Amino acid sequence: MGNERDSEEKYCRLSDAKISLESVSLEEKDEKRGFSLSFWIYLSNSARPCSVLLHQTNPKVEGDVPFVALNEESKLIVFPLLGLHEEAPCPGSLFPWRGVTHLSASNPCPTEKWVHIGCQVTQRYMCLHINAIMVDGTSLPLSNGRNLRYSLKLTTLVGNKGKVEGYFYNSQVWSSSLSIKSQYTKDQPVRLFLDNSSLPDGVEAGPDGVWNIVGGKPSCRRNFSLEVQLLNGIGQPVCRDMEIMASLVYADNGAPVENSRDDGEDPLLLSCDGMEYPSTNRPVPLVRGRAAFKLKVAKLSSKCDNRLFRIFFYPFSTQRYPFLETYSQPIRCISRSKQNQRTAGSGRKISPTQPPCENPPLQKTSNGHNNGGTCGLKTEASREIQNQTETLNQNPNQQHSPNQHENENGGQNGAAEKFDQPEKRPKIECKMPMVQKDAHENSPVVLNGTSSNAEEAESNPLSGSDSDGANKATMLREALEATRFGAASTLADALVFRYCLEGMLERSVILRETLSIASNDDMADFAKRVGLYTGCSHHRNQILMAKKLIEEGDETWTSISFNKTRVLWTCAIPEIVKKFMCISHSSNRGLSGQDIEVLKGIAGCGEELGREDFKRLWYWMYPVALTLARERINKLWECLVPRWIEGFITKEEAENALRGPKGPEKPGTFLLRFPTSRSWPHPDAGNLVISYVGSDLMIHHKLLTLDYSDEREELQHLLLEEPELTQLGRVIRPEVS
Repeated sequence: MGNERDSEEKYCRLSDAKISLESVSLEEKDEKRGFSLSFWIYLSNSARPCSVLLHQTNPKVEGDVPFVALNEESKLIVFPLLGLHEEAPCPGSLFPWRGVTHLSASNPCPTEKWVHIGCQVTQRYMCLHINAIMVDGTSLPLSNGRNLRYSLKLTTLVGNKGKVEGYFYNSQVWSSSLSIKSQYTKDQPVRLFLDNSSLPDGVEAGPDGVWNIVGGKPSCRRNFSLEVQLLNGIGQPVCRDMEIMASLVYADNGAPVENSRDDGEDPLLLSCDGMEYPSTNRPVPLVRGRAAFKLKVAKLSSKCDNRLFRIFFYPFSTQRYPFLETYSQPIRCISRSKQNQRTAGSGRKISPTQPPCENPPLQKTSNGHNNGGTCGLKTEASREIQNQTETLNQNPNQQHSPNQHENENGGQNGAAEKFDQPEKRPKIECKMPMVQKDAHENSPVVLNGTSSNAEEAESNPLSGSDSDGANKATMLREALEATRFGAASTLADALVFRYCLEGMLERSVILRETLSIASNDDMADFAKRVGLYTGCSHHRNQILMAKKLIEEGDETWTSISFNKTRVLWTCAIPEIVKKFMCISHSSNRGLSGQDIEVLKGIAGCGEELGREDFKRLWYWMYPVALTLARERINKLWECLVPRWIEGFITKEEAENALRGPKGPEKPGTFLLRFPTSRSWPHPDAGNLVISYVGSDLMIHHKLLTLDYSDEREELQHLLLEEPELTQLGRVIRPEVS
């Protein structure tokens, strides 16, 4: 990691480039003695011919003189040096530089690719190397100045003052005893690369060159594979400790594609170890310089005004640079029926256009990007929570899509992390290998289920509904039967594997059914094996709390409903608040009006609360209450000055508070909150999230776990010991009558 940081410090914008020749030592009597200089340069597509890239400045000369430029053919040209060569350009020299001595490359300079420029300089000679190959050289008359070595020492090479977009890396000035090739191979910059020349598996190329990918509803989505490489300056894979993220963006402007309006599902899904995750929740580590992505697209182009998409790849934790980002070819996501139309006719072209999107996109995506505006603090946030949770227990025939959960990463910086270091205090930064010890930090859930839009559900009513639900129920019964007639003390492996592969709704059903036949020892063994197979020890907590959660939930519903199917919200909430304070051991702090509004949004109810609404609320609130019952966290909850835990707030409220009305808060400002999208039996249910302003002034969201911290230490002290956290923020919330 140290070498990685050192390399990052050598990158700078072309406008900030600076090379001092102060260290150069030349003797007037030794005309063969010289020096060499080299650097890497990266030009964007906006670079135009006849542009100066580096200037020469010298206090003895008024005005700037070009040193490196692009000629009319976009070839790199290099001019003699001020204070050394008589044929150096005059101040104010402009294109076309006719009659001005210069060295020229033989080919146009490529854009969006690193190029190494090297110069060997003596008092009588100068030659140009491009990528360690000499392309031009010329003899030059010596400057007439007598104070030669002093004049050259005052010359500085500086950037182009923002006129050309580009980047600069690792400038070196050294004695001529070392070759330019040795510097070329010694320390090279890197770039992300996606080979779009060949067609990936699971992708079809349209007549317009656009990739056609089958996506949409879960039963029709097709996997496709892409491999991103981290290459050095000569195109070789680089082994580096780096994780790569993928997201779906619009091809025309690069804006992130919104989540599905119907169920809040993420538009791009990543398959890993037999599981499916929202792509923005799961970075993929580089292995020998390569990151392999197995993806599915859940958003149809027809639902986005027939716009094209791209897959956008970028590093998870390092600073963002254009050369560390790459895009796929334009993508048109089509349904299976459209694909069949394309292939059914012999030689007949089918128009790729599809009906326009009926519903406008969400203003705010679940991965934290803004599109068209910022949601309100309460009303819109509650509606977003409702959209995210409305399918959790809505219909036993529907399968829960875990991607309705919010992306706790937010902003531009990758997936939600945990403080999961085996030290006395929680650590913010942690690495996430391909097979994680605690995989729950990236939402390890399976996407089985709800159709991505109403049109698809109507076109294929059996998909993901009655038939799938019946099959799942049958398989669950078979697994339970195997358990009943199998070993008395151990639940069947089939049931364990089934639990590991299912989504949140199916897991809750499995736990309810299993509790009817299993002893406490059986459930403890079941929890242990699930944690082993998923690589996530936090599944254990959710399984072990299942019995009390279900029993107390049933008792609470009975006490507030009096055996009715629905009850007024205003009548139910006092008993719910009382139960919350009892479970959380909270004596001084109850729930505010804003907290109750968030609970109402999680339940997804109106003025009346139904049984399924109550389940959604209870499955979220019970794990939170158990967390607050822990002594150290309970102290933070009870503390009102300062308010360490800001009640129940949404991710949007936290981000709006940290952005501030006049711009982002100071780096290190943070808030503690419970993610409103993590409900039992999700392994992150009840965990705290830290939302904070990073040194890059971006808002980050990281999961807090206290598994390895010393219970004797005050949690607030441990938090403030983290270098990323310096001061507690505050959320100003409107009063609720």
